[in-house]
Amino acid sequence: MAVVYGGVGYAEQEKLLKKGVDIMIATPGRLLDYLQSGKINFKQIGFLVIDEADRLFDMGFLPDIRRILKKMPAGNARQTMLFSATLTSRVRELAAEYMNDPAEIEVAPEQVTVDTVTQELYHVGRDEKLSL
Repeated sequence: MAVVYGGVGYAEQEKLLKKGVDIMIATPGRLLDYLQSGKINFKQIGFLVIDEADRLFDMGFLPDIRRILKKMPAGNARQTMLFSATLTSRVRELAAEYMNDPAEIEVAPEQVTVDTVTQELYHVGRDEKLSL
């Protein structure tokens, strides 16, 4: 397994990739970096999970996501799962364009909290936070 993301050096992440990984968790930008440098072969990817799709789009990653999907095996040769708190028109459009017969699963909690969970709030001073 490897976690690859921007803002940190490449060396440690590249070591993991050279060993070979079965599961990679990545940000779109770093994933594209590794594609362009030839360190990842997208044609070998069988599963793709896009989490927080609505937030990724809000942050301007839609063009990167499209580029990634175009470089991967066809939709019938990979399983794609797209998760989003809200199903915006952009999320639906992406699903329709790059997924085969996408199914929508909606999970709506009946309650925000579970009856058996007690929630409490403690106000603590800044100097107490680390020890607590």
